[in-house]
Amino acid sequence: MATTTGKATEFITFSRTSNATVTDSDGKIKWAPHNLLLASEQFDSASWTKTSTTPTANAVAAPNGTTTADTLTASGANGTTLQTFTAEAISYTFGVWLKRKTGTGNIQIAADSGTYTTVTITSDWALYTVTQTPTAGSKSAGIRIVTSADAVEAWGAHLYRSDLGGMKSNTSAYPTYNPTTPKNLLGFTEDFTNAAWNKVTSTTITANQAVSPNGLNSADLLDEGTANGYHHVVHAATTVANGIYTLSFYAKYVSCRWANVSLYSSGNTTSYSAATFDLLNGTVGTSSASGTGYAIVGTPTITPVGSSGWYRCALTVTNGSSFPAGFFAVSPSNVSSISSYGLNSYTGTNQQFYLWGAQLSDSASLDAYVPNNGAAPTAAAYYGPRLDADPVTLAAKGLLVEEARTNLLLRSAEFDNATYWSLNSCTIAANAGTAPDGSSSADKVVSAAATASTGPAQSITSTTVAHTFSIYAKAAGATFIQLLWNGPTSSNYANFDLSLGTLTAGTYTDAKITPVGNSWYRISITSTSASTTITANAWLIDNGTVARGASFTGDGTKGVLVWGAQLELGSFATSYIPTGAATATRNADVASVDTNQFPYSATEGTLVVAWQLAQLSGSPAALHLTDAAESNRIRINAHLSGLTRSTITAAGVVVDNIDTATAATGITKYAIGGASANYAVYRNGSAGGTSTNSGFPSGCTEMRIGRDGASGNFNGHIRQITYIPRRLTNAELQARTT
Repeated sequence: MATTTGKATEFITFSRTSNATVTDSDGKIKWAPHNLLLASEQFDSASWTKTSTTPTANAVAAPNGTTTADTLTASGANGTTLQTFTAEAISYTFGVWLKRKTGTGNIQIAADSGTYTTVTITSDWALYTVTQTPTAGSKSAGIRIVTSADAVEAWGAHLYRSDLGGMKSNTSAYPTYNPTTPKNLLGFTEDFTNAAWNKVTSTTITANQAVSPNGLNSADLLDEGTANGYHHVVHAATTVANGIYTLSFYAKYVSCRWANVSLYSSGNTTSYSAATFDLLNGTVGTSSASGTGYAIVGTPTITPVGSSGWYRCALTVTNGSSFPAGFFAVSPSNVSSISSYGLNSYTGTNQQFYLWGAQLSDSASLDAYVPNNGAAPTAAAYYGPRLDADPVTLAAKGLLVEEARTNLLLRSAEFDNATYWSLNSCTIAANAGTAPDGSSSADKVVSAAATASTGPAQSITSTTVAHTFSIYAKAAGATFIQLLWNGPTSSNYANFDLSLGTLTAGTYTDAKITPVGNSWYRISITSTSASTTITANAWLIDNGTVARGASFTGDGTKGVLVWGAQLELGSFATSYIPTGAATATRNADVASVDTNQFPYSATEGTLVVAWQLAQLSGSPAALHLTDAAESNRIRINAHLSGLTRSTITAAGVVVDNIDTATAATGITKYAIGGASANYAVYRNGSAGGTSTNSGFPSGCTEMRIGRDGASGNFNGHIRQITYIPRRLTNAELQARTT
């Protein structure tokens, strides 16, 4: 089964490809879990630039018990292992686990290699960190070994933004570490029918023919066919020269006694490492390696899994140096011998075995199996899901899912920066209070001791579409603040009382004020500008009923704390996107679960979903159970013209839309149970519609969370998802949603 490593659950596939903020359980705004470095456990990777340093991959056991830690040996003075990244002028924290192997010289680390920090390391593993603020531009983070011939063991490099309130911890044993080394370098590891697996000679694969080790009916049947030749399924492997890798797969005897695994060269038939396994008797057969650099590490293993006849077969190898890019192959064999490619060529007789769970890991140990239900992963920074909390009650709100947005305002928390913010008869006391992220970065806007309009403003060039302007504000002597844009001659505005947390006057119909803890509020206005030049203004006012752009006589002392200004295209405010000297974009959250990760039934089932929308807008999908072509699916719309709707599609045709009659406001608990010609839905304990037009959709491969394909993004929190492979009774559906 999959294991949790800082992810929302062990089953969710998640991506966003950009950083994003989240409210942590302490009420502070922080960065979501992330790691800006690639190949965090692979210092032999090309992602790391080595100068006068030689890495030895997977040389010792890492702090987590896997043999994935590397040795770094200096071949000259000041040997470095560094990775470049594009820095902003904000603080970053670099961390890495180190222990000394040989030597007594200084070991140094840096988030910005222009300034190294010496750390005192011992013969025991410890996490070492350094926080630095570089200038903007291309920088390097990593390790320097000062004395030639000294060596250290290294594992788990990470680099994260430590501005704002820092980074939210993940839920693993290493809360600040988010791995970026894929645990399985293969794709479609439980679907050997996929084209990523080439079926050689007459070998065939039939999907989902037996119960696999995870308890689901997801094991494939491999049949060698009857042709003469090499019989195997093979997957391209991205490997490096002289790297150490562990190959493994699960297999169960049907009629073929011998199963074989091989990592062979893409350029030479005699370059390989391979082993055979006896599935009938549960023993290791033959193992051998051929070619420059290819070798067997340790002893191949075959381990029984439960009592159902399944075995996990494994082999650790050193990859070749002449032809490092290779192929991972699993094959049947009529004997235990090994020949070209690490396989065996013969005439098949339709011998068979069950196959499941292939893994190629950058490790010298047999580690926990990690499935990949899509293509083989590539090197990428990690940007994790956002498990959000209420900033006032601190209660968990669920998985935050939002569409892509861009903050168009620059220096969003630096109102004293006169290059970007005009002050309009006010002064700014920089870093005068504790901000919603817990740092001392809130600025105080103080009205001048004169009669004038008062407050910071910034102009941007945009389009004449709906925009939302938001800012965090807190009373600091003054109580009232007014938001407006396009200058004091425009008509729309909104006044807010920061003592009572209320909207007191204005012409914006969708102005909002939301408490965010510690007497702070996030206030916002939404409107469609009549001009392509928008000036966002946050004015101090002396009472809650004054007109737009009204001036008053300040005292030069009273003011309001402000932080986190944001102007974004859209009809409501989304989570805060900090900016520096350039605009910043938070990409859309994309979350899904493959149906082979749970006991999906093609004949009946129940979906129970709880959510809370940030805004009623359009018809976003809270949940979408579908096949790849969207021919067969159930799509649960969180909001559609005041209704919650389930759309059932069979063979590409919509066969029914089941609506509930209550608008989707607040927390919605929704359940749909379906079997052949027997559907019912319940929402918050009340019965909705029914359907007798179709059966439960068959062939669904993916459960999309908070989205409907490339568009239709949900904006809010997914609080619960439950799937049950049977149609619950109506009484059970009602109970589940009450």
